[in-house]
Amino acid sequence: MSNLDEFCCPFRAEIISAMPRPLVMLIHGMGMLALLFLEF
Repeated sequence: MSNLDEFCCPFRAEIISAMPRPLVMLIHGMGMLALLFLEF
């Protein structure tokens, strides 16, 4: 999981800087929900 985080963080930072804030929050929330569902 840490390897995935190291890969995603710089990539995610570029995306966040290019997106409006509410859209970023929406996508982040959906990503967290997806992670929760994948764990169960």
